[in-house]
Amino acid sequence: MSNFLQDLSPSLVSQALEANDLAFWIQLFRHFPGTTVHDDPGMLWVETGIRHDVFNRVLHTNLEPALLHATLDRVLGSFQERRLPFLYHLGPTSRPANLGAILQEHKLVHLETESGMAVDLLRIKEDIAVAPQLVVQPVTTREQLRQCIEVWEDGSPPDVIDLWCTLYAHICFIATRKRL
Repeated sequence: MSNFLQDLSPSLVSQALEANDLAFWIQLFRHFPGTTVHDDPGMLWVETGIRHDVFNRVLHTNLEPALLHATLDRVLGSFQERRLPFLYHLGPTSRPANLGAILQEHKLVHLETESGMAVDLLRIKEDIAVAPQLVVQPVTTREQLRQCIEVWEDGSPPDVIDLWCTLYAHICFIATRKRL
């Protein structure tokens, strides 16, 4: 039970969601061919070389203000030098507190605010009625994986869907092989 968040205050839930998101992206990118994961002091970021922003990201920043501008210049300069579009994630533990405003000064634009969901697992009612035709099953083939990604990435061009399939296949099918 110690792996479960016991204090469900909004601040701690938000931090737990951010930690989970960070772990997800790192796990995903560590298995993607050609990816460089930069785990620098105060900044975690990834470059894939793919010219699409979702495949190049700054995942976390926790820097003292005195180090921020030099670090930003180095990281943003790396993306610019390689002509790679990228995303920059901010979360409740991003530091300094005014990082969003500083990024705007560097000409970065706020794209979206993602929401998160959490549930108290100790209060879930397990006897909830479920539609009899509902079937939940793991994705075990590349065709099923592609179908899921096409729904998730509705409207994305086929080359982006192909890239997501490659990225997720490394995790989905590695995990499946471990269970066999």
